[in-house]
Amino acid sequence: MEETTIKGRVLSASSNKYTVDLGEKIVVINARGKIKYRSGEILTGDFVEVVDDAISKVYPRTSRFIRPNVANIDTLCITISNPPKPDYLVVDKLLLSASFANVESVIIINKTDLDQSISEYVKKHYSFLNIFCVSAKTGEGMTELENKIEELFNLKNLDSENELIITNIGKREKCKYDFVYKWFNENSLLIDFSLFNESQGYRDQELLELLYENNDDLSKVEKIISLVDPSIVGLNIKKELDYKMNDYFVIYSKHKKSDSSIIEIPFSAESCGTKKMLSLALNFSYSLENGGTLFIDELDSKLHPLLLRYIVQMYTDKSKNKGGGQLIFSSHNLICLDSSDLRRDEIWFVEKNNQKSTMFSLYDFKEETIRKDLDFGKHYLNGRFGAVPFDDEG
Repeated sequence: MEETTIKGRVLSASSNKYTVDLGEKIVVINARGKIKYRSGEILTGDFVEVVDDAISKVYPRTSRFIRPNVANIDTLCITISNPPKPDYLVVDKLLLSASFANVESVIIINKTDLDQSISEYVKKHYSFLNIFCVSAKTGEGMTELENKIEELFNLKNLDSENELIITNIGKREKCKYDFVYKWFNENSLLIDFSLFNESQGYRDQELLELLYENNDDLSKVEKIISLVDPSIVGLNIKKELDYKMNDYFVIYSKHKKSDSSIIEIPFSAESCGTKKMLSLALNFSYSLENGGTLFIDELDSKLHPLLLRYIVQMYTDKSKNKGGGQLIFSSHNLICLDSSDLRRDEIWFVEKNNQKSTMFSLYDFKEETIRKDLDFGKHYLNGRFGAVPFDDEG
């Protein structure tokens, strides 16, 4: 009989009885296997795997408190009032635990209509925190507190297994974090070359018209193209007529012959790598000069490994990358693993297991086992870092 696996969250834990929210229902169940006999293995707040009405696994925690013994706390809200008189020693202990767990803390002072002295004391001694003074009777501070709660709720619900957080933000009509989506939308460019057609560049009428009308941009593209193919000494864009008698731009590359004379050939005759660089050149130039982030999938496709290395070095060389541009790309070329080009924290791997992909950095490996002079590419092929398409047994 096939086992049924569900992900849930522990709402309370007592002995070997756990109240778990499974989304559609809340159940009281036991644990099984080794975790059943380990004291404190399952905490309130834990995300767990439930198989056939029993907890079989605890997922990694984002935070852990000792007192109270809870896990995965996003924000600690401490509520005090007078009466009863607050115990500031308890408050301090909770704040210290939150600090160690890197969890945001908020203090809520209730019943401010009865006693203002508590508010004055807290604001003086805990001024580094977000403090909300509220009164259900008078309505003081309730709007601000509701906004904070809505903010926390929205942030929590941005996390979806089936959708990127940035995409989720972009879909919302009103979200405090929409500035994140706007930044990606306005300051970055996504280029997907996984299905690249080399004609996209030299037949792109918008690009060719831009280069035809702007000599400065044309010069920038010529400079990068000549690095790809030194035999190309320039570009020429001509306005011609198509079969419908409409304006049509055609690009030609200029080559220098052995006798120093210049000949022009249609750019369509150039290599796939050169055509691809025509699509990228202006984006590279703008990014390096003015900043901005380029996201490029399959950057290495149709490019010589040394050209790929040169592109990476353009961004790591501050004399060339004067605008502080950023390049984020995927690649299967091992030349990207050269330790002289990129730091360990700049190299990330994607590993796929059970139809799910996880990302981890080379920086996650212990420094004493990953020397700076290590041949990262060789050790990757040996499976030392994981993220390979198949196991040795396969």
